Amino acid sequence: MQQLSSLDASFYFLETEHTPMHVGGLYVFDNSEAETDFTFAEFRDHILSRLHIARFFRQRIVEVPLKLDNPYWVDDPDFHIENHLLHIPLGKPANRKKLMNMAAAEFEKPLERDKPLWEAIFVDGFDEEAFGPNRFAVIFKLHHCAIDSISGEEMISALLDVEPNSERAEVRQEWRPEELPSERDLLFKAYKKKANQVSQLGLWAREFLADLANSVMKRRLAEAASDGRPGFFSAPHTSFNGSISCRRVFGHKALDMSRVRAIRDKIEGATVNDVILTICSGALRHYLNFKRNLPRKSLIAFSPLSVRSRTIHSSFGNQMSATLVRLGTDVEDPVERLLSIHKSVSSSKVYRHAVSADSLTEIIPSTTLALASRLYSGLHLADRHSPIYNLSVTNVPGPQRALYLSSAKLEAQSNSAPLFDGLGLVVVALSYNGVLDIAVTSTPEVMPDMQIMTDAIGIALNDLEVALEKTTITSVDSEFPSNTSELPVVLTKSIWDEVMEKAKGVIGLSDN
Repeated sequence: MQQLSSLDASFYFLETEHTPMHVGGLYVFDNSEAETDFTFAEFRDHILSRLHIARFFRQRIVEVPLKLDNPYWVDDPDFHIENHLLHIPLGKPANRKKLMNMAAAEFEKPLERDKPLWEAIFVDGFDEEAFGPNRFAVIFKLHHCAIDSISGEEMISALLDVEPNSERAEVRQEWRPEELPSERDLLFKAYKKKANQVSQLGLWAREFLADLANSVMKRRLAEAASDGRPGFFSAPHTSFNGSISCRRVFGHKALDMSRVRAIRDKIEGATVNDVILTICSGALRHYLNFKRNLPRKSLIAFSPLSVRSRTIHSSFGNQMSATLVRLGTDVEDPVERLLSIHKSVSSSKVYRHAVSADSLTEIIPSTTLALASRLYSGLHLADRHSPIYNLSVTNVPGPQRALYLSSAKLEAQSNSAPLFDGLGLVVVALSYNGVLDIAVTSTPEVMPDMQIMTDAIGIALNDLEVALEKTTITSVDSEFPSNTSELPVVLTKSIWDEVMEKAKGVIGLSDN
């Protein structure tokens, strides 16, 4: 039995009917080299043969009575693989648009909490003209309280191999499920933990103040080295930043990774991440121009960072911090935009040892955060203030060699992440085997024309390549407009009061 960290518990309790908190993935497989079709029965047998590799697949969550403490991961004594696998033919028209719509519909549905928090949908019946011969897909859903973007990709990799029809060498662990803990045992554990926390309060306070001083010092150094930084609630209001519904739309654009690397190589000091963020920024600029809704101020992106938290000791779970980055959508020239993004991202290195997101959630109980979130949604406060940031952009470097599920080669993959009120747009960029897939998740109210957005991703890459041919800039140290050189902000304890004071004004609370 293993307790959830404060951050993981927050993801668990923040879930509502219209904000399901799972990470989604759409995986398309090519089985054309095999003599026969890959069936659902074979898929089921393959998944069963790999469950011992990642313990998470057989564990469920048990809550402490009255929510007096964080929940626990426990081995599920009533685990049945049939509760987690579905078989759904694509149906007519069996094309790629139908598949994306099916994935979006599945991402809308929350996972059932009385079972291990994952689900896999096997999809077949594809049109050969649209996909090629002998293709099928798998839609995966895994709860965010168990994974971040990095560990989630590792869990999927546990089901895949670098060669077709491979046999894993891992020693199979015998499964011996135990009875679920009693409410009495959970309450006793919660009492002991609270008593220990009281006794350790002095030590915790010293560590907290040390972290606080370190974060403040690094923030001040960063401010001294820059013209400014994105302030909280200073992002421009866009159509992405209001209340959302429970419905989802899902789209993606696949790009040749060699084109991205070629752009990186033309500007000394640039990174692949800089290029990806510039492509996303250009696509957003095109989309908002088309909608005649491009703000004069730059959009601000929330960029999760995977870190090693001192309070997380499990092989799965979330180990992350976050940075706010100006995307330079107010800069017309794509090369100048890339340079501004590079400086914004690079300057975040001064926060390398900042307090992690898990440490931040230790300040406020996860149940309190969940209650505040429900109040925020119920009062539609996302429609009444300037957003902290406009969207989330996550870049996940994946394996650069082919992977296989039994005899079938993984041909393409696209990933989704949770949405919230005020955050109606999430972008996940994932590179795999020479292809960069940029996937977009939103709601039909926020983005009713997903195809325009995904087409804009390809246009943005073309624009950047053309602009590079015309420029004399060869280094990221080149001059560029100062109004886009502001530093990112890491969400740390030292500036949490700034957020809370602003929130009080929005909600109308007094200091009492």
